[in-house]
Amino acid sequence: MIATLLFEISKSAFALFFINFPVYKVIYGALAVIPLLFIWVFISWVVVLVGAQIAAVLMDSLKSRKIFLIRLTPCNSNAMHNSPEPLIIISGLC
Repeated sequence: MIATLLFEISKSAFALFFINFPVYKVIYGALAVIPLLFIWVFISWVVVLVGAQIAAVLMDSLKSRKIFLIRLTPCNSNAMHNSPEPLIIISGLC
């Protein structure tokens, strides 16, 4: 989702760059599309790699915070029938 947002922002910025700088057409003529295509491919891959890096960092941080359930009472039939087992939730790093 973050990569998509970055991609849309970069697409709009590149379109604005392409419209406001007609110098490429004067210098390169019909071949002006080639350097602009290379610039766009570079920008697109930077956005994809940044998005992948952000996703990897988020997944790693979610894996490192696990929720543990610790039983406070012994698991026997009397404790299960008399009252519900109290549980404590601990969020921490592994």
